[in-house]
Amino acid sequence: MENTIDNAAQLVRDRIAEIDAERAQLQSALNALGGTTTEATPEPRKRARKGQSKSTNKSRSKGTSRKNGGRQADVMRVVTEQPGINRKDLAKVLGTRPNYVYRVTNAMVAAGTLVLDGKGLNVAKATDTPKPKSSRKRTSKRTTKASK
Repeated sequence: MENTIDNAAQLVRDRIAEIDAERAQLQSALNALGGTTTEATPEPRKRARKGQSKSTNKSRSKGTSRKNGGRQADVMRVVTEQPGINRKDLAKVLGTRPNYVYRVTNAMVAAGTLVLDGKGLNVAKATDTPKPKSSRKRTSKRTTKASK
């Protein structure tokens, strides 16, 4: 086994030596053409994806995965431990931005898992159900000359 590892390591060393020799030849050719720089060209910088800043998103690493409702589980845990907590304080506890907490908690209130009492959040009881949105269309109360 050690012999195989030693052979692989030697193959890598030999290849590096070949690449170094080729680099030296290319550098000589570049110098002969008048391009006397010896610095390697820097790699192009990766652009941040849309909606991300250049810095790392610290809140992403603190929270749990989005998969399987992990963040909703975190919200439920904190609301259970601190009934009546407001969303701003909940964001501080979770280490995330308030706008994200608003989005998650609104979805949970709509699903009936949380209840919004004033500004505080509480876990919904079995008897608490979300109010269904009215399905009827509102009609205008305006009257026109034709309808009179």
